[in-house]
Amino acid sequence: MRVLESKPSLEPASRTLIVTNHFRNQLGASANESVLNEIRRFELFTDGRSAQVALAKPDLIIERAKLIPGLAREARDSGAEISFDTRFLELSPNANGIHVQVESGGHQEELHANSVVGADGAASRVARTSGWAPVDTVPLLQAIVRLPKDCPVDTTRVWFVPDDTPYFYWLIPESAERGGTWGNWRGRARHDEMFDAVP
Repeated sequence: MRVLESKPSLEPASRTLIVTNHFRNQLGASANESVLNEIRRFELFTDGRSAQVALAKPDLIIERAKLIPGLAREARDSGAEISFDTRFLELSPNANGIHVQVESGGHQEELHANSVVGADGAASRVARTSGWAPVDTVPLLQAIVRLPKDCPVDTTRVWFVPDDTPYFYWLIPESAERGGTWGNWRGRARHDEMFDAVP
């Protein structure tokens, strides 16, 4: 197995994500290393009303900057080769499987594979080259903020404000001191009003 990475090294930007408890079963050791917090309850707010939802199993708050190096280590331990500074160009079928054209260090290289997994995001070049239609996306804004004193560390708060956005805002605690807030770009003004970002 060969993993192609366009960047010169693995230095992922810090970013927190919320995932279900299945994450631990799927990834094992790498999952545990990246978990910052566990969410056991959701508080929902809209139009002056509120509701609470308790989770049977906690959702997990993970740090991407810890997860990616752990996955890379497990891949190497399993025999995978990671090629840095290598950019995918195109692919096409051939008699033996799939022909993959890449660029590495300014030189083009031809690879041959039985299968190709595109893990290059929602705007995947691998998917486009393979003929897949593009998927719709929504731009999001994430900010790290001080956690309000009345917000339990195991509780995610979600606000539905239809006049602002067809989606929602939420506050996800990373620790007892801070959390991540999310909103789509069209709701940025209200997002900035609602939360005091940490410098």
